[in-house]
Amino acid sequence: MFEQQDYILRIIALAGAALRRALEQFQSGHASQALEYTDEAIGLVLDTDPELVLRLTPEGLSAYLGIGTLLDDRRLRLLAETLEARADILEEMGRAEESELDARRAAAVRRLITDELEDDGDPVSVR
Repeated sequence: MFEQQDYILRIIALAGAALRRALEQFQSGHASQALEYTDEAIGLVLDTDPELVLRLTPEGLSAYLGIGTLLDDRRLRLLAETLEARADILEEMGRAEESELDARRAAAVRRLITDELEDDGDPVSVR
């Protein structure tokens, strides 16, 4: 159990670091590099090829993540934040359609967190 928790915490730390680098690159005007870091973060959080994930519709992503409760809420939040950052980066790059899709993916992930909280009977909060 502790080894699994340690692994999860390491993944969160690595994905968080990739997201931080993405935001730093974005703020420095290096949108392409920032986009690569968001892809890295997505791959780390989901332990899969980010290209596969980014081919899914928001509904498909929800279904994929909902299978067997693939992720805990910490990783779901990190995934949502990464998709939101990716949407901002794509918008800045003039790729509005892709940006909108990532924003919808992020919203779908946030709904999973909300649904999970409602199922537990806890107050609903996604931030």
